[in-house]
Amino acid sequence: MLANAGSCLSGKGGRVLGLISLCFPAALIWILWYAVNSDRDDVHPILNQLIPAGHCACQTATIFECSSCLEPTPEFVANATEVEPWKYEYGRDDRNAGLPEQQCWTSFPGLFEDISRGARYWKENGGISRQALDSVKLVAGMTRAMIFDGDLYVVSTKSKGEDHRRKILATLSAMHRALAAAPDRRSMPNVEFIYSVEDKASDVTGIGDPMWVFARRASEASLFLMPDFGYWAWDNVIDGKNNEIGAYEDVVEKVRDLESELDFSQKEDKLVWRGKLSFAPKLRRALLNVARAHDWSAVKELNWRVKRNFLTLEDHCRFRYIAHVEGRSYSASLKYRQACRSVIIAHKLQYIQHHHYLLSSHGSTQNYVEVERDFEDLPAKMEHLLANPAEAERIADNSVKTFRERYLTLAAEACYWRNLWGGYASIAEKPELWTEADGKRMPRQCVCYNKYYGVDRKHLVDAIAGACSFFSTLTLGPAESKYTHFAQYPHTYATGIFVVTKPQGEEGKVSVQLEWMGGKDGNPNTCVPGMIIPEEFCALNFQWPFDLCNTGGENGKQGGYRNDFCLRWTVDPNPAHNEPDLVLLPQHAESCKNYVEDLGWYASIKAFSSFILSWNY
Repeated sequence: MLANAGSCLSGKGGRVLGLISLCFPAALIWILWYAVNSDRDDVHPILNQLIPAGHCACQTATIFECSSCLEPTPEFVANATEVEPWKYEYGRDDRNAGLPEQQCWTSFPGLFEDISRGARYWKENGGISRQALDSVKLVAGMTRAMIFDGDLYVVSTKSKGEDHRRKILATLSAMHRALAAAPDRRSMPNVEFIYSVEDKASDVTGIGDPMWVFARRASEASLFLMPDFGYWAWDNVIDGKNNEIGAYEDVVEKVRDLESELDFSQKEDKLVWRGKLSFAPKLRRALLNVARAHDWSAVKELNWRVKRNFLTLEDHCRFRYIAHVEGRSYSASLKYRQACRSVIIAHKLQYIQHHHYLLSSHGSTQNYVEVERDFEDLPAKMEHLLANPAEAERIADNSVKTFRERYLTLAAEACYWRNLWGGYASIAEKPELWTEADGKRMPRQCVCYNKYYGVDRKHLVDAIAGACSFFSTLTLGPAESKYTHFAQYPHTYATGIFVVTKPQGEEGKVSVQLEWMGGKDGNPNTCVPGMIIPEEFCALNFQWPFDLCNTGGENGKQGGYRNDFCLRWTVDPNPAHNEPDLVLLPQHAESCKNYVEDLGWYASIKAFSSFILSWNY
């Protein structure tokens, strides 16, 4: 009996040990997963040491060496009639997006360092050919575009979700602003390029690919830096909710208003930080763990879902010291923190943005305080700043003079874009707006109109609805076939209660056109003749050019066209200007003749509906 009892006990113990051996690894994996993905400040410091560094790659950092960047450049005489040499003045020049090239160089020394570096790299590596661009596979978050004869064109773009779409449009809009403001936009070099709005270039491209990005590591030498989307606008989507930040200039204006009644000496004598821990858990939790025991700490995690510990961007400026921590790669929040007259305290940065060359961590030009990536020296540096408020105020003043009042202004951003186009053009093959196939001149994929009057988006939506109702009844194919090769739908709308209130320049007409293009590279076998376009598919394709071509915002659409090589989809709210020879009747298509009478009646109904809806327009 005793022997049997012992054997039974041994069996139970074995099963318990087996269960433990299975459960312990699973529990450990879950704990590590929680530590990496949680945004709660409830992970023990010891556990934080065990979690992987992940995206932050904590053992590497970028050293900025640009001793001449903040040195004043020689002033210059703009023309022979001037007595005084020209120099940059905040309050006069900071919002001028059209500074001439020489004034850009004089105003912003050091801003174009990364452009020069990228041009040198590609000059040493044979330049950028059209074939090199063709070899880059476009994935979600990437756009291929060009500037040709002073106009901005979209060749191809891919996005996944609303966040991609907004960032792509914001970047295109910022480019267009800099292009439109150029003193002589027709003199801008012709360039074709690919850019990504993803946080990390390695997520979308291979090593050595030519591409424009918001941030790069020092080892990613083939990439060019561009200003991020937030200068135009940042409407952040988190968990399906819109968190509208707006244009960078709007944020700066709020900060100025706040600080006009708040001296540096009146600010709270603490270090503030708010952020999402899971973007870089090891790095960001290290800041929390180091700071939590100190009276000077206002460092807290941020839960976006419930906005726990939330502060507006301008409310950060109520503190004398603001911490900056990188996220999944760079953190776009740095420029907002630099809008404050506060001391920015940042760890050694791994990712470079276009204005980082102007960061100075020592000497008379010091404009931020640098600490180690593990924040081990943060307490000592904070104690020094707290004991020397005059030194802290000098650093804060330098930050404002360097960034808010100069290098992060609208003028600086526009100068950077134009210098980027020039630097890139010096090492890239000249683009072609048209392709030749079998002696036929064919346009590239997408063109944005931007020369005339911008109209409300709703008028283009109404025009497309009527056009697609009509186009879905057609069968499309080559001109020499029995199929329709060109169809046009004219839509009219009233621009006010009475015609006399019509804004100057607005035509009140929208031309929607569908044209057979003959196939990719002129090969008709790449398209199926006898195509019938479903109404829903038709609407999506027509919305592409006018939603992507955000030349004047939601109420300033100028349309454009998309060429998918089988069909060209055109939406034009300025047909008399863009195509003065076009007759605004659907008589160009052979099969349209039977529909003229019905279409005229339908267009009249649409025009009347638009008139009723436009009383407040």
